[in-house]
Amino acid sequence: MARALKHYTAYIPLADSEEKDYEARLGALRCAYKLKQTENIYSMATAVIGHPRATDDIRALANYYTGMTAYTENSFDKALSSFNAVVRLNSAELAAESRYHIALIYEQKGEHEVAAKLAEESARANVGYPFWVAKPLILLSDIQFNAGDLMNARAVTEAITENFTGDEVIMKEAQKSWKRSSGKKKIKAG
Repeated sequence: MARALKHYTAYIPLADSEEKDYEARLGALRCAYKLKQTENIYSMATAVIGHPRATDDIRALANYYTGMTAYTENSFDKALSSFNAVVRLNSAELAAESRYHIALIYEQKGEHEVAAKLAEESARANVGYPFWVAKPLILLSDIQFNAGDLMNARAVTEAITENFTGDEVIMKEAQKSWKRSSGKKKIKAG
């Protein structure tokens, strides 16, 4: 992969057409993302997003790569900007995942009410992507648990365990959330 990145970046100044330049930049972006090369991801994503040949789906992908990279670097404002761009440009699975990450970032920033609202909206908007319906619901359950609203946290977790039985990852997360909320006795009226 590193070798491919080297070849793509070396080819960019040699490209003799707009199409070849675009393909080289897109290839370099994909390689940089797989190699987790932050600076190359940011620079290539910027180039791809601004390229006249880029479609909305490719712009969404470049923004997604930027958002995920910024998120792992705890650059939450940059991540939010990129994830919001994905949602504006794309209505497919990248947008569903981006909605979840937006809610998750607000939770991590300590804006629990905003995060809870966004998690609910994300679950509703992601109906075509069951995994990305369940993830924000688990996040919502965790937010409710942390706020002391154990009754609603348990109800959400129970709904997930009843409706998402085919996904092992979701089931493990939901069961972990269920066990944690079941260990508490006091239930806040919600």
